[in-house]
Amino acid sequence: MGLPNIFFSAFFAFSAVKRTVYYTMKHLLISSCLIGLRTRYDGSDAFDVRIKEIENRYVLIPVCPEVLGGLSIPREPATIRRKDGCGFWEENIPVVIETGKDISKQFREGALKTLSFAKFLKVQNVIFKDGSPSCGVFLVNSSFQRRRGIGIATYLLRKDGFIVDTIASFLKRNF
Repeated sequence: MGLPNIFFSAFFAFSAVKRTVYYTMKHLLISSCLIGLRTRYDGSDAFDVRIKEIENRYVLIPVCPEVLGGLSIPREPATIRRKDGCGFWEENIPVVIETGKDISKQFREGALKTLSFAKFLKVQNVIFKDGSPSCGVFLVNSSFQRRRGIGIATYLLRKDGFIVDTIASFLKRNF
């Protein structure tokens, strides 16, 4: 076996091992902004270095419910009027931007697509960025203030049995 063939054999063996590890590792959905993608409403990211602790044990699959719902990057800040994700789904409370325009349809569609994606991938855990109208886990943007509550996608995922955490609560629960 010549030297180039040894390198190719080693490469393919390493690739096979890497694929096996990838398929045997647990997968989890994570807010795309947390892994450094610029998907936040203002076009920024919310990269968190604690991701490094998680990515060695899990396959991270980025998701942004607001982008899945058809909202652009950047986009105007949005808020759930007076309530949280529970109020959105149970009481039909709208999501609005500062001008008062109702963008509930995009938030609904994004949450439903995120739920479908999570089911398709058969993930059990989701890590979301706290404080947003979609992804809030303990805090949510309600009437343009950070308040205790959960986001629209978080509510829907939890109602369907998914475990939704922040990075801190995920690390506390799993490490």
